[in-house]
Amino acid sequence: MGYNKQWKDWFEGGESMWSEYGYTYHSYQIARHLLKTLDIPKTGDIIQLGTGIGTTIEELCNQFGKERVYGYDIFNPLQHPNIHSLDLSTDLPKNGYLAYTDIDVGSVSTHKNIRFNLFSWAWDYTIKGGYVLVNNSVLEEFEKKHPLVIRNSERKPLNEYDITQLWDNVHKNRLNTKTLIKKL
Repeated sequence: MGYNKQWKDWFEGGESMWSEYGYTYHSYQIARHLLKTLDIPKTGDIIQLGTGIGTTIEELCNQFGKERVYGYDIFNPLQHPNIHSLDLSTDLPKNGYLAYTDIDVGSVSTHKNIRFNLFSWAWDYTIKGGYVLVNNSVLEEFEKKHPLVIRNSERKPLNEYDITQLWDNVHKNRLNTKTLIKKL
């Protein structure tokens, strides 16, 4: 898909409206209410792959400091200083010491292979005690293909967390479709 078509689909009212990426968006809600309850390592990068307009990146910067937070997406419509333009379908970030990664590129129904590749990359560079937030179906496929790589981990499906704000809109917050996986 060309960049012009993607811009029109995502930011000019096509598949998704600007409001879709705001303060009710699942990545933002997870960052705001769930991450502070986790024992995320004090060192290592905090990454969001697929940033929308940057509300989640700003929340991550507030929690973890701007020097640790990196967002990657094809577009950076509001020119957030921590979002770097990168086509994640063809390129990988250069970060190599990850404490937390949120993989939210495109749609899992149309971009599952990209999410799979990004998870494989992120898992390789996640430090001990670090977390990756990924779709259940991507994790299941990865486990089938690489059972030894993923064996030293702890899985925590999002629907196991008792955080009121995440349960406000279960469908929109993706509680039944995502899992946090911690590297042990």
